[in-house]
Amino acid sequence: MHQSRIFSIQLKNVFSQLSGTKRIRPSRTADIAFAAIGYAVAGLVIFGGYTVLDFNRMRRAGMEEVVPLAAGIFLDVLNIFLFFLRIFGGGRN
Repeated sequence: MHQSRIFSIQLKNVFSQLSGTKRIRPSRTADIAFAAIGYAVAGLVIFGGYTVLDFNRMRRAGMEEVVPLAAGIFLDVLNIFLFFLRIFGGGRN
């Protein structure tokens, strides 16, 4: 046998032993993923409600209250964007 063939067989054995000791149960991983999606959907609902509330408050507000309400709407939209990224991010951190 060639020396590179022997090395590849040994390397394969090492990786197979490592992968056997570091396995994560698929059910546990799936539970974590569903919990993260549930958390993100709950955040979308909450901040969507805040956005609607802020727009209604802005409609009734005077000129002195418009700037803080606009900043609040900006932060609500930013949080909604971040929750969408958590849902559609594909599991990347």
